[in-house]
Amino acid sequence: MSNHVVIKNVFAKNLFRFGENGFKVNFENGLTIVTGENGLGKSTILDALSIALFNSSYRKLNKADWVNNINKKGLFVSVEIDVVSGTNVSNYVVINEPKAKEEVLRRRIVKDGVLLDHIADIQNYIENSILGFTENIFTNSIAVSSNTPF
Repeated sequence: MSNHVVIKNVFAKNLFRFGENGFKVNFENGLTIVTGENGLGKSTILDALSIALFNSSYRKLNKADWVNNINKKGLFVSVEIDVVSGTNVSNYVVINEPKAKEEVLRRRIVKDGVLLDHIADIQNYIENSILGFTENIFTNSIAVSSNTPF
């Protein structure tokens, strides 16, 4: 039986024009469609997901430009994911606090409320143990759904 990846929500603060209060998007059951005029943050939601999961923006923007240019405070992004395998559900929170000029990433994974601090290759773990797909698959997907597997 295959796993189903359910993206529950994404949170970001100090990302692009969003400041310290940030934003949180909860993905409801079924297909989530985001609409709005230019400049309201639709693509920023995809960027936040991509930065949390792949340490790369969806639009391939310069890493130094991710941080809010007014307050210049620390960027924080997280995504909550349920991985459903049969009747078993594992809850993950992937956290990324990227620094534009530091090589050391401040990335963490919490599984079912427990910090996984033993993972040597976080990106490999995210792609192979949580998601089951790579950044390339993510950026080429046309819909994000919380109730349907990718």
